[in-house]
Amino acid sequence: MKTDWLNNLDALTAIGAFGLVMAAWIAFMLLFAMRRQKQQHVLRKRLEHMTVDGSGQTQVLRLFHEGAEATTVVPKHAKLSIGQRWEESFRAADLPWPSQTALTGLLAVMATSLAIVYLLSHSLLWACLAAAIVLVAAKAAFKHRINTHNTRFEQQFLDALDIAARSLRAGHPVVGAFRLISEEVAAPVGTIFAGICQQQELGVSVEEALRLAAQKCPSSDLRLFATSVSIQILSGGNLADMMERLSLVIRDRIKVWRRMRVLTAQTQFSKRVLVALPPFMFVLLNAINPTYMHPLYSTKTGMIILCAAAGSVMLGMWLMNRLTVLHY
Repeated sequence: MKTDWLNNLDALTAIGAFGLVMAAWIAFMLLFAMRRQKQQHVLRKRLEHMTVDGSGQTQVLRLFHEGAEATTVVPKHAKLSIGQRWEESFRAADLPWPSQTALTGLLAVMATSLAIVYLLSHSLLWACLAAAIVLVAAKAAFKHRINTHNTRFEQQFLDALDIAARSLRAGHPVVGAFRLISEEVAAPVGTIFAGICQQQELGVSVEEALRLAAQKCPSSDLRLFATSVSIQILSGGNLADMMERLSLVIRDRIKVWRRMRVLTAQTQFSKRVLVALPPFMFVLLNAINPTYMHPLYSTKTGMIILCAAAGSVMLGMWLMNRLTVLHY
């Protein structure tokens, strides 16, 4: 009886300590969010000259050229729902299957792995762990696919800007430069500019076709390109010089991002080791000495400790991801 009381006291002490840490972390995050929201409010006040349409997807920028007012529509990256973010991420990954098919296949693989491991081990914990491993592996492969596609898109987009600048200097019109890009550059950039040319042939203006393409593509460089071309067309600027400067800006940003990756490589590696070490030791100890780990499954205190450890690992992984994230 005394042993059970001490075990309950230890469990309550651990839960109380965890609660205090969580309360301090939540308070810190609330203060950080309030400060960031204040900065965003100041920034929005400085940009009051921009008006937003009713859909919230675009911004209307007013320009003045030779005494006359002109307006251009700027694509706006609005806040998306969970389904829209999933569709945008899936489109960025450039997978050959529809998003619903991929999601259904992932759920089927997770359910199959869960059922197989449960039939072999007769343990629900190991079955859930197998399903979680499948989910983590699929997420890592999906993220790698997105990074590969973004790298290929950016390199092709730089080539497209150089081709368009040389074409414009040779005397070709804007649509002619876009058509040359669609013929010389492979997918996905060539496909996007081919679609812009097709819309222009159907009577859509170049500015509107660029705006629609920028809304469908998750690339921020394409949105910047669409905005710059619309402004230059309305103001009568030099499109060839603009494209060359935009190419230089993108190249400099890529250099800075790669330098940041090199400088944070050690932190990224440490994050992976610290996150992978607790699950690895948990599996290893279960394989070497199952009797030693049995109290974690057979007692209430052990289950509480196990859940608290899993929550702490996930919280630490989330915090390290937030601290070492690179916005590309």
